[in-house]
Amino acid sequence: MISYVEQMTAPNGQAVYSVLQDISYFCRPGFESYKQFYIGYYSGIDGGGVPVESEDTRNSNWERVIPDTMSELLFDFFCKKI
Repeated sequence: MISYVEQMTAPNGQAVYSVLQDISYFCRPGFESYKQFYIGYYSGIDGGGVPVESEDTRNSNWERVIPDTMSELLFDFFCKKI
């Protein structure tokens, strides 16, 4: 869950203040990757308000974790490297 102080815009053009994602990480050394299964956009902070847009992304591909990016920071946290 990510909440924003300032208004953001969902892909459909509507205003949102929070985004909820379901992401899994593959923590095996040498195969560091992640996959998004769901993303939802909400009109209020912390997933409040009304759902603005959502997408089932379970058929998306596994993505490589890229060094020095947010994907690496989250990978390190969820795979207990920090």
